[in-house]
Amino acid sequence: MQVTAESWDAMSDSEKLALVQSLATRKPAKVGFKVSEKGALSMYGLGRFPVTLYRSQWNTVLSQSEAIKDALTWPGLVDKT
Repeated sequence: MQVTAESWDAMSDSEKLALVQSLATRKPAKVGFKVSEKGALSMYGLGRFPVTLYRSQWNTVLSQSEAIKDALTWPGLVDKT
């Protein structure tokens, strides 16, 4: 549910409380994997669409894990919840 300042102001206190409680109890997405018909590996649960890469591409990503961890400390990055 997308909430704007206007829709928030139009909500009753009980609606606001219900929305806040539903967001607080939301479970994180479960990450899962699937091999496609073409032999690529898809990772589900990170966002709206899966991340699909072939073995060599996954190996490239994994070989850069330390660089990725370092990049995650850069200023300006935010967590999506």
